[in-house]
Amino acid sequence: MVAKSMVDAALEYARLGWAVLPLHTPRAGICSCRRPNCENTGKHPRTRNGVAEATTDPDRIRTWWGMWPDANIGIACKPSNLTVLDIDPRHGGEESLADLRARLGEEAFATVTAITGSGGQHIVYRTPPGAVIINVVNSPRYIGPLGAGIDVRSGGGLTSQHGGYIVAPPSLHASGRQYAWEVSPWEQELLELPQAIRDLIEVRLDPQEPRERVDTVSILQGVDEGERDWQLFRLAAKLRQADVPFDVALRLVLEAAANCRPPFPKDEALRKVESAYRYPAGRSAIAAAAETPPAGFRTLLGDIMRHGSPPVDWVVEPLVVRGMIHLLYGEPESGKTILALRLMSDVVSRGEDVVFVDEESGPQKIADLLVGLGTDPDLVDQHLHYFPFPSLALETMEEWLCQVEALRPSMVAFDSLTDMLAASGIDENKGHEVNEWMVAVAQRLARTGANPAVLLVDHVAKDTENVRYSVGSRAKKAKSDVMWYVRRVLEFDRQTIGRIELIRHKNRPGVLEPKHTWTIGGCEGALICRPFSAAEDPVVTMPPTAERILEVLREGGPCGVARLVSELEVHRDTVHTNLQWLLARGYIQKTGNRKAARFSLAEASEEPPAPGAGAVPPPPRQWWMDDEDEPWE
Repeated sequence: MVAKSMVDAALEYARLGWAVLPLHTPRAGICSCRRPNCENTGKHPRTRNGVAEATTDPDRIRTWWGMWPDANIGIACKPSNLTVLDIDPRHGGEESLADLRARLGEEAFATVTAITGSGGQHIVYRTPPGAVIINVVNSPRYIGPLGAGIDVRSGGGLTSQHGGYIVAPPSLHASGRQYAWEVSPWEQELLELPQAIRDLIEVRLDPQEPRERVDTVSILQGVDEGERDWQLFRLAAKLRQADVPFDVALRLVLEAAANCRPPFPKDEALRKVESAYRYPAGRSAIAAAAETPPAGFRTLLGDIMRHGSPPVDWVVEPLVVRGMIHLLYGEPESGKTILALRLMSDVVSRGEDVVFVDEESGPQKIADLLVGLGTDPDLVDQHLHYFPFPSLALETMEEWLCQVEALRPSMVAFDSLTDMLAASGIDENKGHEVNEWMVAVAQRLARTGANPAVLLVDHVAKDTENVRYSVGSRAKKAKSDVMWYVRRVLEFDRQTIGRIELIRHKNRPGVLEPKHTWTIGGCEGALICRPFSAAEDPVVTMPPTAERILEVLREGGPCGVARLVSELEVHRDTVHTNLQWLLARGYIQKTGNRKAARFSLAEASEEPPAPGAGAVPPPPRQWWMDDEDEPWE
């Protein structure tokens, strides 16, 4: 193969029917992921869902390498119908291979072969129909069936769609050397995996077939039906904690499943192993919703206390976490929808899928906002699955939920939750009805498939200052993992730059900061929505509501917050925000505290600063606190 570029090589592999994916690239020995001390330099996927996104679609491939022209190339083994022997000379692979050649004959290795960047080999076979080949990874504790230094890349797990993957020529190794074909797939047809090798590495699922026995075959003998699910997961979690290789753990768990009463289904037992092996070796796996223990089983906290929780899997750092339900709420016109679209746009721009259920705005407005945000319409058509006004009722949405799960999106967003519940025939003030929807829809989506982040955009009640909850039942809060309250700090529109704050009111991941400030609004036809920077985002105009407050004070004299809310017909939160803005710049002055607080124009002898003049002031204090830390009334 003579390829002018990495994308040409990737397209050549796709024409062979091999599913490819973009990998990170070593640059001067440093991985393009920019993680300090990356242990897999230039070998791990660039996309969020990794090998699960491998494809032969030329348009998708061109999109990927259009974003990352120097990306290394990965080939997913299972959809490509490949089984690959990975020979690592650093750990005795060459000696083990020589031994296999002597035992099995040279003809067993007369197939496509690549030289890896580390000086090893990839020996590539076609996987026989019906063969069950899983990945085999050697470790100091475990020498695989083919000998030290020979790993197997193939199907992964029985329910895995893509399994393992290899790095393909002409990818660049961290050493500076390129992967290269010794015998390319264009000059020799792939050899089907020989039976002699297959006998050594194939998983045999029938408990009656002969295979190597283990000391713990009876670990779950006699476990009753109601406890099998949880006990099998606990076994898999313990094996992962002990760094037992996946194929060995699978054999153990399948043995245990066969000894349950009645025997536990093999495919479900495999899911327990795959679920536990998503977590790093040396740590106990934390049960997801599918592995919730039955009543009477306790959850041990000691391992979490000693080692901490697994690393946070961000969908959009530092606001949105994979597998969590996020409630993003605030008063009308606070920028919630624009912010949600900004987050969705970030995900789509990475080539990942988003499902957006819109019960509020409609296609024209959403398309207009996406244009303003600069989102690529081709990526939107490919990755944003938009459902306007679907009116999905609980009793009729099973088919839609299955479609969403099949997409394996990184994010599912609903705008707004209030409208979604109403369209589903649910009274948002009835806790049991809201709870039913949150469990049946939000929790189901967040805990299954690709564990997407679920984003619920919602409102606060206009007649309350309690911003710790969105409007309606508190069941929304109870079932949410993350809550961000969106508050306007400076007003904005399509011609004016303003500012919003995201104030955290729930933090189940444990790593979320208490507050973030974002710049938002229109500038020269573009729609700005980004984290605030004092250097790049100075205040240039007085907010419209602040101007109206000054008019009320000029015409009617000093007054309190209640009168301003009544005359301006805006939310109390908005009045507080703009009063703080005016106080900070010397336009007005305050006398009294709490219910006696009154605001008036600054004395004439004090020349107020011009709007937008001077340095950007420090962020205002929380609006509900005054000098004595008491709420304004």
